[in-house]
Amino acid sequence: MYEIIANLIKESKKTTVITGDGISVGLQTINHKRKVDNQIYNGIHLTKLCSKDFDKSDNDFISYYRDMCKQISLNKPNRAHNIIEEWKNKKIIDLVITQNIDGYHGIKNVIELYGNINNFYCTNCKKKFNSKYYQKSYKCNNGKDNFKNKYTKCNGTLRPNIVLYGESPNHLELALFNIYKSDIVLIIGTEMSISPINKLPVMAKEVGAKLIAINKEPIESISNYIDYYIYGEDVIDVLEKLNNLIA
Repeated sequence: MYEIIANLIKESKKTTVITGDGISVGLQTINHKRKVDNQIYNGIHLTKLCSKDFDKSDNDFISYYRDMCKQISLNKPNRAHNIIEEWKNKKIIDLVITQNIDGYHGIKNVIELYGNINNFYCTNCKKKFNSKYYQKSYKCNNGKDNFKNKYTKCNGTLRPNIVLYGESPNHLELALFNIYKSDIVLIIGTEMSISPINKLPVMAKEVGAKLIAINKEPIESISNYIDYYIYGEDVIDVLEKLNNLIA
């Protein structure tokens, strides 16, 4: 199976990779789009805390996202991320579509469907900030006065540049455009259980792409569409083996 998959990737004219939090082996990363119905933070259900309607100046909201940023900053991309980055640089793969918000895939040829937790912006003037600033303050230090066309004190409230519950995923049209042009879609570390993301590989299959899946568990949601799969093995080990065959 490894040889078949490696050859398909090598011969592909356009390969798109879709990743989820299963790629972050050994990392305590957070996929905030997982089912969180029974998860609680400081007595608040995460479905409420992660909602677009939750008060962005609330102490629990600020504390939760500061904790998330700190947790992600303590980690770094693992070998799986590094191999995918090498494949991008060598043009073995063309694009990564990720459901993760940790930023470990870098910025080159990446579509972050749910945003990036390392980035924040002011809900008032839209000025951008990084997570280090957010650790110190949740208020905008200055922003553009649209009437006077100059920068002035804004003091607006910051929010993470991620997709909260009740908001639509980012760049879906761009993801779909690339999916339709792919002859291989490689799914790594995700159960593809969240709509509308789980429709992307199905659409690729409908226009002739081959679907390859690497995951700890079988991907039940789209099992009838998958052509080749490796289940039950460590994701990093699988990618290392494939990398050796492709190289």
